[in-house]
Amino acid sequence: MNSLLSAQPPVVATHYELEKLRCNRCGQRFSAPAPPEAGTAKYDPNVGLRVGYLRFGGGVPHYRMEKIPTDFGGRLAASTQWERMEQSSAALQPAHEALITLAAPSDLIHNDDPSMRGQSLAKEADPAPLEKNQRTGIFTTGLVSQVEGHTVALFVTGHAHAGENLDQLLARRAAGLPPPIQMCDALARNPSKEFQSILANCLAHGRRQFVDIVPNFPKKCQQVLASEESSA
Repeated sequence: MNSLLSAQPPVVATHYELEKLRCNRCGQRFSAPAPPEAGTAKYDPNVGLRVGYLRFGGGVPHYRMEKIPTDFGGRLAASTQWERMEQSSAALQPAHEALITLAAPSDLIHNDDPSMRGQSLAKEADPAPLEKNQRTGIFTTGLVSQVEGHTVALFVTGHAHAGENLDQLLARRAAGLPPPIQMCDALARNPSKEFQSILANCLAHGRRQFVDIVPNFPKKCQQVLASEESSA
């Protein structure tokens, strides 16, 4: 089988120039109708899907993605890209729900919880009482599961912590399955609060904390680092 590869911008703009005529007697203007392929919407539904893949699958920043169509005679502002992705997300929601169900039976789950900025989420109040969770801010939880030789990566952005998002994943786990191995750092908000898991903390995170304070406690830190190297 032969393949022919061709290049094109990630988002292609098609311009339709409609002929306009003006009556010389009454001054009324008449515009030619647009062809059927022009449609009635400005953006094709697949624009949001393409932008979302480039942003989160390829790591292309929105400002850089804005420049590419501009160089080829089109325009796709960074703010518009977010709107396109949001409108396209509804079509992907069933696939996201299916991935959660597929990831739930995994024997090994990694999770992490870096902070995240989101203007729309920042305006929303944290649904959980502050006195119960003692938390502020917005987080993006990464949940990575190994299922039958495949890797399923899920990301959840909101006020919930990694452990709470993990609870939502483990809630779909069959009751008869043994607890999964959970790989994460030692933050108290990472483990599941409602379900049992075999906790395996990341040694790289622990070692990094000792390396950072070596100038302050050289003897004690060197003792820990030396014992780690000898055991390795």
